[in-house]
Amino acid sequence: MPSYRSALIGALFAGALSAEALAAPSNINFTVERDGKPIGTYTTRFSGSEANLNVSVDMRLRARFLGIPVYRFNYSANERWSNGTLQALEVDLNNNGEKKDLAGKRQGNKFVWTANGENRSVSGNIFPSNHWNPGVLQQRRVLNTLTGKISNVSIRNRGTEQLQCENRTINATRYQYTGQIDTEAWYDSRGRWVGLRFKAQDGSTIFFRCKG
Repeated sequence: MPSYRSALIGALFAGALSAEALAAPSNINFTVERDGKPIGTYTTRFSGSEANLNVSVDMRLRARFLGIPVYRFNYSANERWSNGTLQALEVDLNNNGEKKDLAGKRQGNKFVWTANGENRSVSGNIFPSNHWNPGVLQQRRVLNTLTGKISNVSIRNRGTEQLQCENRTINATRYQYTGQIDTEAWYDSRGRWVGLRFKAQDGSTIFFRCKG
């Protein structure tokens, strides 16, 4: 069975998705807001097939004061999946001049990576914290691409509610992350990731508003 469908079926049995979720993924675009004001964009693009899927992520954030950029955050990631298993991952991050990176690949039953000069590994399959894959909803650990470490999490279904996208209102299921990641993510009835909300270090609210 193809990889993406395997992840979707797992979420389906957890009550998250409908049978329509078995479609191949399509590109996902967000406007990133800080306390309700747009500060950047987040894009996830897919290529290849369901069995051999390539995923690229790009985020660009800018904060301005009197029209002058005072803060920049650039993030890019590339994932390669085969039959539902992460095969390779590369991440580059620039947090206002502070640079971090991650590079990893599968070696047998382990995923092995180097992040910020430290070597790490984990047995079995692992999901990066990029949210697009609804299979992550069944996990208790994720590879946190911001820290380069494994984060232990509890992910709970908080029910279906209306979510305001840029051009319409949709019904979406909200999932709450607690533990070493504190965030909320929304998925529609087809299993597509359509929203994200979390608190920034300065206490402001960051929200990913779906464009599609």
